Amino acid sequence: MRSVLTALSILLAGAAFASDTEPSHDQDAHKAEAGGVVILHPWAQATTGTFVRIYMEIENENHDAVTLMGGDAHGVAESVLVYAAPVKPGAAPKAIGDLVIAEESHMELTPGGVYLQLDGLKHPLAKGDRFEMHVEIAPIGEMEVIVEVEAANATQHSHAGHAH
Repeated sequence: MRSVLTALSILLAGAAFASDTEPSHDQDAHKAEAGGVVILHPWAQATTGTFVRIYMEIENENHDAVTLMGGDAHGVAESVLVYAAPVKPGAAPKAIGDLVIAEESHMELTPGGVYLQLDGLKHPLAKGDRFEMHVEIAPIGEMEVIVEVEAANATQHSHAGHAH
């Protein structure tokens, strides 16, 4: 009986350890990490148009700057570029090229600010949809994220503000 209890306690301890070290599916949807860069809460607004804006938080935990260069979303859109909202009323948003993220800093890609824009959408995006895309960060490389689609009038990710 003692050996059965010992075996059971080892199995339970192993299960507890595995759940603490392996990311859950939900966690994967909200967080990606590579090379000292953390991407949190990638989201978009529902759309029936030909483009969509992607918002997220990016934490650079490195002692050197990194550069957001765009990405790819094969099967969803033709291109992914870094854009900035217009500063002057009535002006159009424009692609700004690469965006440097300072060392040991936090950057938020938000409506009305800087964001990633997917052009040439292959199909409409509805609230509740999720899709995979890759964000290109130099010198880290591509980081895979899952983008969650919120309502067309959303101003933030529905899970914003919770800790990871």
